[in-house]
Amino acid sequence: MEAFRYLDKMQQADPEIFASVDYWNSHSYPNPGFQASPKRTAQNSLRGYQYELAYLKKKTKKDYQVFITETGWVADKSTDYYLDDYYVYALKNIWNDERIVAVTPFVMKGSPGPFAGFSFFDAQDQATPQFFALQKALAALKS
Repeated sequence: MEAFRYLDKMQQADPEIFASVDYWNSHSYPNPGFQASPKRTAQNSLRGYQYELAYLKKKTKKDYQVFITETGWVADKSTDYYLDDYYVYALKNIWNDERIVAVTPFVMKGSPGPFAGFSFFDAQDQATPQFFALQKALAALKS
């Protein structure tokens, strides 16, 4: 079921459901395929949280802050070259939104396994291209 339809159904079942919510949580990935440019603005992009907050504002008249608890690119042949630039762009143009409380990229260590491409550390606890790309992007913000 599509996410906003699900939220509508929740509110239909309990009209006060959002009254208990103080903050929002979002998994705003660069889709499709966890490989898209950070410049995409679609609902399934890094900016997905903006659609979610707009939905909540319309439903509740409340401005929520958001924790982006999962995001990031899969590191592979199609993204490795761009990771540094992708992180710089996201940090400067998306994740600097004052409504964002925290951004926690997925995942610290998912190797071995299906999440190895997202990992900041590999199975031998060595830093990965993800780690170095984010490190470079953070350094670029300081300069």
